[in-house]
This record gives sequence, structure tokens and C-alpha cells, in this order.
Amino acid sequence: MNAGWHRFAAATALSLLTPLASSGQDTPVLLRLAPPEGQVSRYAISVQTDVDSPMTPSSGPLMTMRMQQTQTVLGVEDHLIRFRTTMDSTTMTSAMPGMTDMMPDFTGSTMTVEMDNRGRQLGITSTEGMPDVGVSLDGFLQQSSHFVLPEEEVSPGDS
Repeated sequence: MNAGWHRFAAATALSLLTPLASSGQDTPVLLRLAPPEGQVSRYAISVQTDVDSPMTPSSGPLMTMRMQQTQTVLGVEDHLIRFRTTMDSTTMTSAMPGMTDMMPDFTGSTMTVEMDNRGRQLGITSTEGMPDVGVSLDGFLQQSSHFVLPEEEVSPGDS
């Protein structure tokens, strides 16, 4: 779920850096996310689970999931960004017979998430139509942050 936000955050950070890079300034800058309220982004996410075990030999992936989702920025206040993610469609496959029928369908479900302007996931404030998968979505989301901007200013060439 976080892969789409990762691309969004990277694109936002690059758009913030582009004017500085083109102006030739060497002064440090403080990078923060600042998406406009109402911004809509659409993402396609693919997840594949492979198992390499003698107990479950497989010639391909054990499970795949493809998801189309739409994220809408609901509000930006001070250091807080609130967005809603809608699962437009999901497709799951499993190499184990009968498992595909047991997998939940996330299509049409939504969740509202808050993050800080550094890209750190703060939590899920609401869900709608989300199937119970036996895993804390809030905990999963917080542990899956791939992109967090540094606390301090950065200079050209920093990594």
C-alpha cells in the first residue's frame, strides 16, 4: 500500500528540489512534503510472494496481488497531511488450490491516513469496507514507510 505514497513523496520532493537545482544555489534546504488539497493520484501496485522451501515446492509465485488505487489529499494543516485511499480494483492469485477463494476482496474499501510532512505514516483514522485480514492495518502501515525526509536541512549532493 505504501509503494504509491513512496512514488508520490519522491515526486513531490523532486519538484521541490528542481527550482533550487536550476537556480544554482548551494544553500541548504529543508525538505518537506506539501501536496495541494484535493490532489488526486492513481497508482497500480503489484505484490508477489515467493517461497523457496522443500515443503512447498513451487515453479512460480505462491501468491500475487495487483491493486489499482486512487489517493486524494483531503487536507494539509501545519505538519499534518490527511489523505484517503480507495481500492479501485484488486486481483489475487495463489498457487495453492482453493486459496484464491479464501482471500478477501479489497475492491471498494477506503482508508483515511495521516502522515507528517516528512513522509512518516502516523496512522489510519478511519476505514470503510475493509475486510478483516487478522493483521493490524495501522501497525502494518507504520512499519512499511519507505520514504522519510530528513529532520535537518540538506545541501546539494547529500544523500
